[in-house]
Amino acid sequence: MAQPEITAREIRNYCIETYIKPARANGKNQVTIRVGDVDKGLELLGMYGFINVSIGSKLFQSESRVREPKIKGPNSGPYAEFTFEILP
Repeated sequence: MAQPEITAREIRNYCIETYIKPARANGKNQVTIRVGDVDKGLELLGMYGFINVSIGSKLFQSESRVREPKIKGPNSGPYAEFTFEILP
């Protein structure tokens, strides 16, 4: 099966709409994004490294108004968790 075509922007937008905006709307001050959940949600078939780079970037921090994440777990696998502090 071929890898789906997707851009880093689409991954960032998915994470903003699915995780960041709902957390901010609910008054939360942080949110954790698990790479495997993003991969599954977008049906990316194991594109973990690409997801890591997309949501670990300064551009994602700027677009979503979050601080640099704390990363837990392996850097390139589905169990990596990015915890972001949400800015107002």
